[in-house]
Order: sequence, then C-alpha cells, then structure tokens
Amino acid sequence: MIFSTGLLVAYMAVSISGQLSTDISFLESVADVLISVVGTVNSFNGPASISHAPTSPASNKRATQANVRYYNNYAQASYCSNQLKTLGCLPCMGFKKDINTNNGVAVFKNILFNTLAFVTVSDSRKEIAVTFRGTIVDLRNYLLDAAFFNVGFGNIKFHFGFYVATMSLYNNVIQAIGYQLQQHPTYKLVIIGHSLGGAMARLTAFFIKINYQFPGATIELYTYGEPRVGNKAFADYCNSWNILSARCVNKNDVVPHVPPTSLLGTDLLYNFYVHPQLEVWIQSDRITNCNDKFYEDPACSDISDPSYTIDDHINYFNVTSTVCGEVVMPAFLPMIPPALPTKIVNFAGGAIRFQ
Repeated sequence: MIFSTGLLVAYMAVSISGQLSTDISFLESVADVLISVVGTVNSFNGPASISHAPTSPASNKRATQANVRYYNNYAQASYCSNQLKTLGCLPCMGFKKDINTNNGVAVFKNILFNTLAFVTVSDSRKEIAVTFRGTIVDLRNYLLDAAFFNVGFGNIKFHFGFYVATMSLYNNVIQAIGYQLQQHPTYKLVIIGHSLGGAMARLTAFFIKINYQFPGATIELYTYGEPRVGNKAFADYCNSWNILSARCVNKNDVVPHVPPTSLLGTDLLYNFYVHPQLEVWIQSDRITNCNDKFYEDPACSDISDPSYTIDDHINYFNVTSTVCGEVVMPAFLPMIPPALPTKIVNFAGGAIRFQ
C-alpha cells in the first residue's frame, strides 16, 4: 500500500478544516519553519545536482510544434469549469470544432480536494483527450501542492500531494477512458495538464502504464508548467515509455523548477526530485526541443535561474489560464488572498530559489 490510511485521513481532516483557511497566525507559524529550512539552502542546480546529470536518451517520441500549441488550449480551458459542458470558453475555441458534441463533455470534480478533469472525443482527429486542471486559489489545492514528501513503489518515489490529487479523480477518469475506447478502439489517448494538472496528467499516465491498463492504446502526454513530480527512478521509468510526450516550459516559468532537486548541493537521489524528458522550451514564438541526453537540459529553461517569474506560468502561447475568471495560483506558491502575510510572501520567494 502506497501510504497509510491513517495518514490520508489526517490529511483529509486538515483539508476540510475551515478554521485553517482563516487562521493567518497558523500560516505564519508554518511559514516560519519553512523559511528556516529554505534559508539554509544556497546551492540549487550545482555540480552535485541530479537535474543536469547525463542519462540515456528517452524512448519517448517528439511532439510536433503544431500539437504542442494545439493541446495548450485544452490545458488552459480546464480553468473554465463553468463553461466546459458547452465548450463556450475562449481557450475552448482552439479545439471545439474538432469535438464530437454528440458524446458531450464529461466533467469530473472532486469536492474534497477541489480537483477537476474533463474528457472529450474528437472523431476528426481520432482521439480521446483527458485534461486536468491546475492549482486555483483554494486552500485544498494549496495543501496538495505543499505535501511534497515522497511515497511510491520500491525505488520509485513521487510527490504525495500530487498522488492524492491524481487518485481523487482516477477511477472516474479511467472509467470514462475505458468506455470511450470501447466505442472507439482505434483512437489514441491524449493526456494533458497545466501546473498541478500537468503533475496529475503524468501520474495518470504512470498508473495506466504500471497497471497495464489499455495496453493496446496509443498514448500521448502533454504537460505545461509541470512541477517536478518524482525522483530519479520515477524519471527513468517515464523516460522508458514508448509514447509521444512533451513537457513544455514557457520562458522563465518558475513552477517547473520546484520542488527541489538537491539539498545543499548533495546528490540525494532517492528522495529528491528531477524531471523526466522531453523538455520543450517556449521562448516567444521560438520552440526548442531540448537535449534528451540530460534529465534537465542545462541549456534550456534551467538557464533562466534565478530570473524565474510567475507571469510566464499563466500565459502559454498568449493563451492565459485566467481568462475564465477562476483565479489561478501557480503550484508551490500557496498564498491566501487578498492580504498576504509578509512571512508567507518571504517563504514564496525562498521557495522559488529552493530548487
């Protein structure tokens, strides 16, 4: 069993605590502890960091630039929860013409953790797409992002909060995929997500693979602004997949550079985080397919260190995830609006540097 039932129950109890959402003094106390940890870290992607270590080239296939742009519309549309049934949102216009409206749009939401996914079918493109929403301004989402201790199988470890988020929708999503594949057995399965949704998309693909679900299906994976999800063994497993994938990073987006790859510049490979390939670095209208001989190509988005920004996280290809009025909060920068306690802001700044 990946984690104890007692731990999950405790986590759920904290998630639904209304008092926690308004108790700023509690948040500041937590921030004090986190700041003390972050303050000890002065080396991020140094020589001992696994992120720039060479690795065997991935078995993943490269996505076309046209598809990298196309599926971003799905990722950003996921924030338009009230308009998904009709695909009436602005980002939806980038793919609505391709959707089989006779099948409708299946929208799944978990109230306890406030996670969301939607499933669509395109006859013209012969594909089933499942898209996961990222972090919004909501305490439940913050707790998922912040729970960055590891769980997993043997040497493969991944982020506990991302795992909980994924499992909160997994059964519904898998049932919807299975039903659609029964109706359309030759269609490919495209898994998409932005930010926290990108982490959920990757873990959904991981569990489909590790559980040998839909073994005959062609799978593609597109993530945008995905935070680091697992350790080196997890990245190696993802790199071994014979699927098409694109891990897209926009300019100086901060979120793909958290959680940390190392502690004090040491090679703590078992518990710390690293991305799998294949990174696609977006710089204005220029798209770079990064070197697949490294876990994280030091000549791609990592070169931005320390000039990372939040703005680049919510605006991929000039399609903004805030267009539908849902306030998007980058994963790993949990803040409580409208007034942010100074210590919370300081911690957010430290977390950006903690990589």
